[in-house]
Amino acid sequence: MIPFQKIFTLMIRTFSKPMVEYFKKKQKLHQGSIFGRIFIAFGRRIYIVENWVNHRILKTAKARKTNYKDGALLEKGIETFSEVILYGILLGLPFWELYKGQLSAQ
Repeated sequence: MIPFQKIFTLMIRTFSKPMVEYFKKKQKLHQGSIFGRIFIAFGRRIYIVENWVNHRILKTAKARKTNYKDGALLEKGIETFSEVILYGILLGLPFWELYKGQLSAQ
């Protein structure tokens, strides 16, 4: 049996880097668009969550910087969004295969 999940995972990882870079360039050109603002807000939320996690788990100082540059927020938002999509696919595929196998076993 061909391991489709391993092939799919390798294919996703191979093609994800150039697509993320293209997406970053495209969003930086159209930063004022609605998607750009969404990614900036998402990046700001991710920075807040990272600061909170670092404070709670690593016990770092609570000096929280709240005014980040929009370019850094945009990049962080795009990277996090692409990681969420990538790992959602990678984790969703095995669960879908298990569900399909369970239905066929019944």
